[in-house]
Amino acid sequence: MNSSIFPVVFVKNNQLLLYKEKTKISIADLVLLEAHKNYTCLYLCNGKKLVVPKTLKLFEDLLTNHNFYRIHRTFLINYAHLKNYNADLGEVYLTGNVKATTSRRKKLDFEVQLNYLS
Repeated sequence: MNSSIFPVVFVKNNQLLLYKEKTKISIADLVLLEAHKNYTCLYLCNGKKLVVPKTLKLFEDLLTNHNFYRIHRTFLINYAHLKNYNADLGEVYLTGNVKATTSRRKKLDFEVQLNYLS
């Protein structure tokens, strides 16, 4: 498989750089990242959505030191955009009316992390 057809993704100066698309996204503007097989949807605070042909695991590794947390095998959230959390339903409400659900396994860890950050 020719890797040159896929974008190179890296973090520099608090920006996510997508080399092939020549796109720079401020990490502060990322609200949620959602996995779709080998693609990741990036939800931005301005309401835009960008699909990148990279796995969520790659983004998780890049953004762990930037206050992001994996709440489900499908979702990686930015704590800075967390608006509300419904513990009974395990639902996370983020900037821009974006909603995600915690997995049963990650729910307790997420709640502990949430209490730690509060």
